[in-house]
Amino acid sequence: MLSRALVWLFFLLCLAPLAHAQATLTFPAAGEHWVWTSAKRFDAEPTGYVKTGETTLNFPGTGAKDTDLLHVLDAKSGLVAIRPWAAAQKNPTFAPGDFSVRYKTTVRVVSGEKAVAAASLKISAGKETRQALLDPSLDGNATFFGLPQGKASVEVQVNSAGKPTTIRQELELTADPAVTYAVAVPGPVETVSGSPAAAAAATETKTNKEAAPAPNPVGTALVYLISIAAIVAIGYFVLQYYRGNKSAVDSKLEQLGVQVPKPGDANMTTAPAQPDPGYSKPAPVQKIVLDGTTPDPIVVPPSAAAPAVSSMQTGEPRLVSDSGDVIPLFDGETIVGREVGVGLSLPDETTISRRHAKLDRLGTGVTVSDLSSTNGTYVNGVRVTAGITLRPGDAVQFGSVRFRFES
Repeated sequence: MLSRALVWLFFLLCLAPLAHAQATLTFPAAGEHWVWTSAKRFDAEPTGYVKTGETTLNFPGTGAKDTDLLHVLDAKSGLVAIRPWAAAQKNPTFAPGDFSVRYKTTVRVVSGEKAVAAASLKISAGKETRQALLDPSLDGNATFFGLPQGKASVEVQVNSAGKPTTIRQELELTADPAVTYAVAVPGPVETVSGSPAAAAAATETKTNKEAAPAPNPVGTALVYLISIAAIVAIGYFVLQYYRGNKSAVDSKLEQLGVQVPKPGDANMTTAPAQPDPGYSKPAPVQKIVLDGTTPDPIVVPPSAAAPAVSSMQTGEPRLVSDSGDVIPLFDGETIVGREVGVGLSLPDETTISRRHAKLDRLGTGVTVSDLSSTNGTYVNGVRVTAGITLRPGDAVQFGSVRFRFES
């Protein structure tokens, strides 16, 4: 009898933490809600969430710590309420005003009317900062998670005419989840649907059409006729005046040095012009010769052989791929890996680990460290593990993907 009581006591003690971890959540209205916990504020699509369509949910919170955050997404409004798990157990009721964080924010980068093919984005709202890279498959759209409503600043870096260009723009993030925020960059830049030259030509044609509408053919013809009539009238008036005042006009012209032909001056029209006796032909311009000097040869650095990449030192650290794509490096940490959502995401490269390496930028200095990847990180052919400072021209390789570091 005593042993059975001890078994029941042990069973109840095991259930006590589970009972403590539960919370019956109450929502403002019925509708689809997603609920999940995580150690920090979400910055990507959640996994392991519980979905309900009722106004209440008995959420177990299995494995959640008191310091973890409880996230509740209202699928209809696209807004999220965030509350510490310990506070949610004490106050599990959510009001409409608690939903103030945007689940998803889309920023579209365009040049003219076309989507930009490649760019690096950084957006800051409140205390939250997100980064993303654009490639042609995204059609100019960058998606960010977990940004609060209100003012936000966007920084876009693109490669324009072979040079990195930075565009900054202020946005106002509203509660409407369907809004896409557009950032326009100047051309020529590579676009999804055409080359930089084609994008620039299309933009120029559109601007010209807006600035100079097609002229009215009737009005143009009328202007020409009036101009011709005015010229004929002036000529007729001058001719009539000359005929009536020929002697006075000829005398005035002779005073001005103009020779007026007279009857009997037959040779005036055939005699060749004689040069002025006092005129002398000027001496030819002498070439300027710098004695003992030789022009310095133009030295072309090896990096200039890379297509579509400028070899100028701009002071902005960046990676340049073998195909010439330029990837700017922002201040702080940039994770390199196959995982979607990291700073430099290469999802199609099978030789790269999900979180392969990291790049740390401080000012213009950049260090690279390996994150225990399978295929390793190399600098100038030497495998590295701890942080190593990169120098301009260094060859950086993640798995089988190679870049050149420039600064």
